[in-house]
Amino acid sequence: MYLLYALLVGALASAVIFAIVNAMKEPKVLIKSAIGIGIVLVVFGICYAVADSEVTLKAAALGITESRSKLIGAGLNVFFVALIGAFVALVYSEISKAFK
Repeated sequence: MYLLYALLVGALASAVIFAIVNAMKEPKVLIKSAIGIGIVLVVFGICYAVADSEVTLKAAALGITESRSKLIGAGLNVFFVALIGAFVALVYSEISKAFK
């Protein structure tokens, strides 16, 4: 098991190091990545703002607090927004390819 943990840490470290090296070679990639991260943060902020913090009796028995409930709701909302966005992008891509 420890060997697997070591391999996992090595793989993660190499993935991060190679991503940083490639980003330093092409700074335009960093700008596109920053824009993507910014969009995700804005979507999460909006989803967090509209998420409900209601806690049911069953959830309270499991130790769910209002803040955890709000984070769970925000995570679900982000998932749904991403799912719908991926579906729209897929449909747009296929329609645009059909007309080219």
